[in-house]
Amino acid sequence: MALVFDATPAGAAANSYVSEAAAAAYFDGCQDADAWLNASPGARQRVLVAATTRLDRMSWLGERSTTTQRLEWPRDGEEIMRWLEEATCELTLVLLRASPLDLLAGDELDGVESLSIGPLSLTKASTPPADSDLPPSVRRLIARWLAAGAGTFRVVRA
Repeated sequence: MALVFDATPAGAAANSYVSEAAAAAYFDGCQDADAWLNASPGARQRVLVAATTRLDRMSWLGERSTTTQRLEWPRDGEEIMRWLEEATCELTLVLLRASPLDLLAGDELDGVESLSIGPLSLTKASTPPADSDLPPSVRRLIARWLAAGAGTFRVVRA
């Protein structure tokens, strides 16, 4: 089934926080955007959706703006914020640069320390996986909007 790309804010069928045109404008200002520039339009849309899906699994502050919207943002009447668009674009670039093996190692393999393909071997990690596999550049962009317990904590000045 073909992907139906939808970047409509608060849309019931939305699957991306960033339109392809907005992502192209973002990457136009980046020096290291070769992975985006070399990707086909279909690949760009698929990875924008993958990045949005990954960000959508985070625990965010506030509540969704509407009960009918598919994605977690917008929240509390806010529009899709620039920082969220930037985080989506940055994660998109990371995913485009990833090797096929990196892409296979999604949540299904969380907690796995090693994996061999032939003759099949799988070793469970002795410690649980890190709270988030997001790159630091993305974490910095989204940190202030994450709910406590989502790999962050609040510091309050007395």
